[in-house]
Amino acid sequence: NHTNSHSLFAKKYKKNHIVTEAILLCDVSQVICSLCNKEQDVQQNCSGCGACMGKYFCEKCNFFDDDISKKQYHCDGCGICRTGGIDNFFHCEKCGCCYSNVLKDSHHCVERAMHHNCPVCFEFAVPI
Repeated sequence: NHTNSHSLFAKKYKKNHIVTEAILLCDVSQVICSLCNKEQDVQQNCSGCGACMGKYFCEKCNFFDDDISKKQYHCDGCGICRTGGIDNFFHCEKCGCCYSNVLKDSHHCVERAMHHNCPVCFEFAVPI
């Protein structure tokens, strides 16, 4: 699913052919430090050399990012990490999505508004 912000690509080698498949980041249980090559449980700091693997780390999504200027936060209601700062957004339970606080008293709820098929590939775009 190309719209899934929680996916990465893993390559499997099979008889001289490379097969690429999407993997949900939340399903990843082991990472390898690029500095000391230690394989370990997913965590923000390497248990081998102590290197920070990402200034922003979400242990629910297993998501790392060094650019904290995006003000990432995890929304439990959406089930994903978002950008823009948690203080600037609210989660509408009826719509099932986060919106800017500017819209808090004026947005019109549409139940499960963000839970539709992708207009490009027609796959379900938001897995929750």
